[in-house]
Amino acid sequence: MVRAKSMRLLSGALNFARELSAKPDFIPVSRARGAKREGIKYERDFANALGSRARHGIWFQWRDSRGLGWCQTDVIYEHSGAVYVFECKYTWTADARRKLEGLYIPLIESILGKPTFGIVVCRKLTRETPGPIVGTLEDAMRLADKCPTLHWDSNAPALVNPANIGPTLRHPTRASRASNLIEVQMQ
Repeated sequence: MVRAKSMRLLSGALNFARELSAKPDFIPVSRARGAKREGIKYERDFANALGSRARHGIWFQWRDSRGLGWCQTDVIYEHSGAVYVFECKYTWTADARRKLEGLYIPLIESILGKPTFGIVVCRKLTRETPGPIVGTLEDAMRLADKCPTLHWDSNAPALVNPANIGPTLRHPTRASRASNLIEVQMQ
């Protein structure tokens, strides 16, 4: 029987948090197969489509009320003083948004000290995929306070072209993101 892997989210206040230079030694190396392999390729293709400013597969360590924790983000992209964390899924899953809002956004904002926003990137959408759903990186970044889903096909990398995003792109405010998180928690 295969045991489901649980998702660790932040619990209580962060006592410390830091970026690691490499994967922790105690985490085993595994060979991805099947759907997992497709998902990893999709994530890598998305990072490559963003270009050299994208940071792919960065490891973090933190301590909260549950003790030490480690995690690896899919893609981090800094633009106009804000940080965008992309959680890539070949097929949409609710876990992606929960992971962004309950772990990556508060953790990375704590470490980098910059406004941080989450965007789910999916190739395949489902009936359960919530809005907003967008088709361009620019639209995803404009709506980042709502944790949008970017529907991106890795066979059409021109859909993600950071060169089209000028320095005047305004990222959402912390206040708008905070009110959105309150709405999400109340649902």
